[in-house]
Amino acid sequence: MHKVVLAANSDYFRAMFLNKMKQAEENEVTIDDIDPYIMKLLLDFCYTQRISLNEGNHLDVLLAASRFCMKLLLGVCVEYFSTRMNVSNCLHLIDISDKYKLPNLGESAAKFVAKNLEEIMKKSEFDNISELHWLMIWPEKTRPEDVEKVLSEKFVQWTKKDPKGRGSIFDELSKHVKYSSIKLGGLVEFSWLDTVRNSRVCQELMEKAKDLRLMDQYGLCTRLRSELSE
Repeated sequence: MHKVVLAANSDYFRAMFLNKMKQAEENEVTIDDIDPYIMKLLLDFCYTQRISLNEGNHLDVLLAASRFCMKLLLGVCVEYFSTRMNVSNCLHLIDISDKYKLPNLGESAAKFVAKNLEEIMKKSEFDNISELHWLMIWPEKTRPEDVEKVLSEKFVQWTKKDPKGRGSIFDELSKHVKYSSIKLGGLVEFSWLDTVRNSRVCQELMEKAKDLRLMDQYGLCTRLRSELSE
């Protein structure tokens, strides 16, 4: 009976029992590297489909549910995180969604970030966001111009903090920057970074931005401005 309940709730245990592993033959499974309290929560869930998540146990439960491939419990964890999403934890939830392969949570977090970006950018955590965060933020095309300006400046600052470590998908990220909104001094300093100098895509966009600045003085910027906003 216990095997049936475990197998019904966990792909991990189902595979163990179906493949006639030693634990299945001996009717005993020994798991030493998990907190007994967390393991009891998981076992209780298998029998009752209920669990009490809180700030003290939610991450440990998520880790254990992922380890034992408990899809239903992972869904409960996603719902828990989604209902408690805020400007302080939404970026962390994007990381969690990526680490534990929870696309529904990642999608909810990305939408939340897009809706609350202006407030989120004021948080100190935003200065240390990852490439994954940028990839989820940039595609939004309906932001106010002043928010786009701040976001572009934030990207420049982010790149400058670790220029050698920003190379893997820098070209893709750099396509979204509104170079024409960055202060000329910051743009010049940005152009000196090795990562930027090695990016043909970024260099071409910045050259257009510089030309736009010069042509702005003569009222000849309409065409280039259109290209940079595409």
